[in-house]
Amino acid sequence: MSETETETETETKTKTKTAANPFQIPGMPPFPMAAMTGFAEMTEMWVKAMVDQQGRVAAMMDEMAKAEERAHAEAKKAVEEMARLTHASLDYARELSAQARKQMLENVKKAAESTQPAAKPAKA
Repeated sequence: MSETETETETETKTKTKTAANPFQIPGMPPFPMAAMTGFAEMTEMWVKAMVDQQGRVAAMMDEMAKAEERAHAEAKKAVEEMARLTHASLDYARELSAQARKQMLENVKKAAESTQPAAKPAKA
């Protein structure tokens, strides 16, 4: 045999070993394939679990988006209600102020009238 044939045989044997045991690390003792019994089933279960989890997370995110929309709408309603109440409070304060000014003016007039001497009745 020539060197080329030997190298080809070695490469083929190495490829065969690698293909037969994909977990073999060069320079390390052989990986016991018996430990991998059910690996395909475990992989399928893992993939299924991940796909199921992805679906659950997507559903959760959809529910969170709906909850955020409701919260946003409620917050806007609350802000609008606060604005309405603030306007009503300002209007009421203005009304009270106007009533207080009117009452004060009436009181000042009454006080001024009470301090003036009474007019003497005219003699006939």
